[in-house]
Amino acid sequence: DYAHLLRTQLGQPKAAMPVLSRILTELDPEFEPALDALIAAAEVAGDAPVLANALERLLKREADPGARADLAARLVDLYSERARDPAALALALEIWAHDDPDNVVPQRRVRDLPSDQRNAPRLLHALDEIARLSDRRDERLEAERAAAELCANELQDPDAAFERALRLARLGVSWGEDLLRRFALQAGKLTELTEYYAETGRYEEVVDLLRQRAEREVDGERRAELVLWAART
Repeated sequence: DYAHLLRTQLGQPKAAMPVLSRILTELDPEFEPALDALIAAAEVAGDAPVLANALERLLKREADPGARADLAARLVDLYSERARDPAALALALEIWAHDDPDNVVPQRRVRDLPSDQRNAPRLLHALDEIARLSDRRDERLEAERAAAELCANELQDPDAAFERALRLARLGVSWGEDLLRRFALQAGKLTELTEYYAETGRYEEVVDLLRQRAEREVDGERRAELVLWAART
C-alpha cells in the first residue's frame, strides 16, 4: 500500500521502486501486483535497468508464446538502446525468435548486431531465416549472398559456400555466377563448375575452364583427358 501510494498519489515512482523490489525479493517473489506496479513505476521513472529486471521476472513466469515474444521484444529494445547489455540482448533475441518463429524482425535484429556481439553460426541461422521469411525478394537474395560469404570466410566452409552460390546462379541472379566462380576456385570445385556451365549451354566457358584446368594439371594422363574434353565440347 505504501509503494502504491508513492507511485500513484504522491507521484514518486523512484521512491516506490525500492519498496516494490523488497516486496518481491524479501516477502513474496510471486506477488504479481507488486511486479506490475514495479514495471509501471520503472517506466514512468525512465529507469531502464529496473524495468529490464522486472520484465525478465515477468518473462520467466509467462507461458504463452505470444506474450513471451512481446516481452522479449521489449527487452531487446531496452538492451539495445538504454540498458546496454550484449549478453542479455542476445538471450532476449533468442527467446523472441524462438517464440515467434514466423516473424522476420528478430532475425533482422540479429543480422544488424555489431560484429563483436554476434557469432557466425547464429548469424548464419538468422540469414537463412531472413531468406525464408522476408516478403522482399531483394532482402532474401542479399541474405543468401551474405550467408554464402559467411560460409566462405568466418565459417571456413568452402563447400557450403559453393553450394549456396550454385543455388543463386541457378536462380538467374545477375551476380550469382561471379560468386559461383569465385567459390568454385576456393573450394576446388572446378569439375562441378564445368558441369554447371555445360548444363546451362555455356560451351565457351566450358572450353576456357577446361583449358585452364589442363594447364594447371600435373598428371599427364589427366591433362590429356581435359584437353580431349575441351576439343569435343
